[in-house]
Amino acid sequence: MINKDELIQEELDRQNEIDDLDKKGWLKIPNAAIYADCSVTTIYSWMKDPVHPLKSVKRNGRRINVKKLDDYLNSFEQNRMF
Repeated sequence: MINKDELIQEELDRQNEIDDLDKKGWLKIPNAAIYADCSVTTIYSWMKDPVHPLKSVKRNGRRINVKKLDDYLNSFEQNRMF
């Protein structure tokens, strides 16, 4: 039989895991869109780009590493012509 205290502790552990991801520089898609100053749709299109996809992980929801997002944005900045 499932113990109520075990379920509560399991949920607390899962929440701590999520908080750890945020502290380690991982963003959820809506937060990544705010960070990159674009729409959520744009983030998803970058992730599906066949030539130069934005890497993400699927752990407690889809997440993007801040450093990889910065590198991705900088790669476009370097190729821009003024």
